[in-house]
Amino acid sequence: MKPAARSFAAVFFLGLVLGGLIGAWCQRSALRHSRQRPFNAERVFKRFDRELKFDEEQKSAVKAIIHGHGVKLDALQGETAAAFDAVRQALRAEIKAQLKDPEQLKRFAAMEARWEARRVTRSAGLR
Repeated sequence: MKPAARSFAAVFFLGLVLGGLIGAWCQRSALRHSRQRPFNAERVFKRFDRELKFDEEQKSAVKAIIHGHGVKLDALQGETAAAFDAVRQALRAEIKAQLKDPEQLKRFAAMEARWEARRVTRSAGLR
């Protein structure tokens, strides 16, 4: 293989790998933020208004509709989070019941502490 072709292949492969890593990081970051962000009725309304150009009567009616459903969406998100936490705790308890070695229990407790710290940090909007 010629040196120029080898250089091109190396740069192409490096770009492919870096593009994949950056894409995965962006997707993961977007998913993390979408799960934690509460419903923002004003942002949703502005998006609709920008596209549909409501008159004054429509604006007040659509704002009321969005705000009414936003309360329901926030409640549903809270219920889902609580249900997810219950499943997470059950999973951890069942795994912990299988651990017989005191060293395993110690390591598992450390793992749980790391997971909890990460969860608290993420829910606070920090990284």
